[in-house]
Amino acid sequence: MNVGQRVARDVTDEEVAAYVRDGWVSLPGLVDREIVAELLAASKSLMGRSGMEASPRPGLDVDWQNWNDRHFMAREGIEPFRSVAYSPDMGKLVQRFNERDVAVRHYADMIAVKPPAGATSRARATPIHQDFPNRQFDRVGNVSIWVALESMPAERGTVRFRTGSHRLGSLGKMFGRDGH
Repeated sequence: MNVGQRVARDVTDEEVAAYVRDGWVSLPGLVDREIVAELLAASKSLMGRSGMEASPRPGLDVDWQNWNDRHFMAREGIEPFRSVAYSPDMGKLVQRFNERDVAVRHYADMIAVKPPAGATSRARATPIHQDFPNRQFDRVGNVSIWVALESMPAERGTVRFRTGSHRLGSLGKMFGRDGH
């Protein structure tokens, strides 16, 4: 990434309205393709070519049966994750979605690798859930931004959202020891 390079495009008033109304919004082209390519290359260097070669780091990553992940690259200063997560563009985006011009705090970042069904023991279906109902703080104002690093057509079983579920409040932590 070049110093001062824009990381994300501005979001439109219509996109903000859809997010507030529905609790999620698709933002095609949010992150520059060149930066997405850098994120993918850096992810492969950390996770291996297939994304499944890295082992969870105790106390940092989740030893999870549904995907392989790595956390806190931005906090660790690993580029380009650091520059993307802490960019003014991302901060402004979060402020727009919160409809308030207030300071933004970065909580976490992660690479989540979901292998094709049957490819590995970590290729199980992910149960329906709310993201982070177990956080130690109130989720009001929390915004999660997911960036696909490869083409993700629906037939690949991509993430799905329940429109309006953000208005139900916290439904509790639903991932038990057995993964349900």
